[in-house]
Amino acid sequence: MNTNKHKNSVSTAQSVEGLKEKFEEWDNMLSGRDKHSILNQIRDMIFDSAVFQCINESRKYAAKDDKGNIKQNIMIHSFINESFFKTQLMSIRKLKDRDSDRVQKDKQYTVYSLYNLTALSKN
Repeated sequence: MNTNKHKNSVSTAQSVEGLKEKFEEWDNMLSGRDKHSILNQIRDMIFDSAVFQCINESRKYAAKDDKGNIKQNIMIHSFINESFFKTQLMSIRKLKDRDSDRVQKDKQYTVYSLYNLTALSKN
């Protein structure tokens, strides 16, 4: 009996099983149910952008005073502008996060980023 052939089929089966586990892990990082999955992060960015664009569009139709200045609370709109750009910047930062140690060590605080996804796919 050729035991070498049997060893090859066992190692191939283990490799296939390991690859299936990796695909599941990558799929979970990319589009899993976790609210921090990459797809959900991008979806949140798109939604925030759509809301911000609606607010910007509404500014065109705001009432104006005698001098032509918009009669809206400047502090509130400045806050909206600043908050939108800060959250978009933080979202981009999360997607580029390179802290792969958190992915491996503690699943509770896993960082789902495009960098970590590509780094893990190379292993």
